[in-house]
Amino acid sequence: MRCLKFQLVLAFVPQTRPETAAPPRRRRTAAALCLTAAVMLGSSACGSEEPAVQSAEPTTVQAAEPTEETTEDPQDGGEEPEPSLGPLDEDQLMDLLVSSADLPAPPTGHSTHVGLGYFTEFIAVAHQDYRETFGENECTTAMDTINVELIGGDPVEGLVHEFQLPREEAGEARLYVWALSYEREVDSARVWDQILQACDGGLDSPTDTVTIDPLNAEGFTGVSLDMRSERDGVPPRITGYSATADAGHNLVMMSSVGLTEEEFLQVAAAQAATIDQALSG
Repeated sequence: MRCLKFQLVLAFVPQTRPETAAPPRRRRTAAALCLTAAVMLGSSACGSEEPAVQSAEPTTVQAAEPTEETTEDPQDGGEEPEPSLGPLDEDQLMDLLVSSADLPAPPTGHSTHVGLGYFTEFIAVAHQDYRETFGENECTTAMDTINVELIGGDPVEGLVHEFQLPREEAGEARLYVWALSYEREVDSARVWDQILQACDGGLDSPTDTVTIDPLNAEGFTGVSLDMRSERDGVPPRITGYSATADAGHNLVMMSSVGLTEEEFLQVAAAQAATIDQALSG
C-alpha cells in the first residue's frame, strides 16, 4: 500500500493514491485534497495492517497532586482547584484513550503506534498543500502548519490509535485517536480559534471548495471540514472532523474521515467520559 501525504488541520488520515492515468502533478494535488478532507493535521503515513499494541497490564490513571501555588483552602474563601493530570506514561495514555468497544461499529482494522517517533516523522510536519492548491493567505498557512502548532516541540510521550470502520457504501471510514504528554499544561483551544478566525469564509479554487466550521463536541474543541471537488478521480464530497481536549499536561486528539457527525460525537462523548474519569482519580 502506498504512503500518501495527507494534509488537513488536525487529523492525519493516511489514504492511498488513486491509480489513474492523470499526470503525476494532478494525481498528487487530487490526493492532497482528499486527504485534506479529513481533518487538519497533515501527515504522511501508510494504513498499516500491524496488530494493535496492547498494554500488558491495565493501569489506573491517577490525578496529579495539586501544587502549593494552586492549592486553596475553601474555608479561607478560596476556590478549590480544578482536578488536573500530570504527564502520563505509555500505559496510562493507553488507559486514557477510548478502545474499540467505544466505536459505533466493530473496527475492520486497528493499529497502534507508541512513542514520539511517529509524531515526529508523520504528524508534526508543516506542508504546502493548502497553499499550493488555494494560494498563499492567512488561512492556507494556518492549515498547512496546524499540526506543528498543536503538537509543539516538547512532548515527552505519545500514543496513536488508528481504526478502520466499515461503511455500507464502498470504502471505509478512518478514525484517529491520539494523546501526547508534556511537562507543562496544554492549551489547544487557541489553535482552533486561530484557524476559525483565519479561515472564516472557507477556501475556494476553480475546482475545489473547503468549508471550515466550529465543531461542538462534548469536552472537545475543534472543527468540521467539508470539501467539495470537481476534479476527476477525487470524491465529489468529503467530510472530516477534528477536535482536541486538554487534560492537564496531556493533549487528546480525535480526527476522522468518513464518519458521520453523529458517529464522531458519539466517540467524542465516550472519550470525554474517559478523561473525566481520569481527572477524578
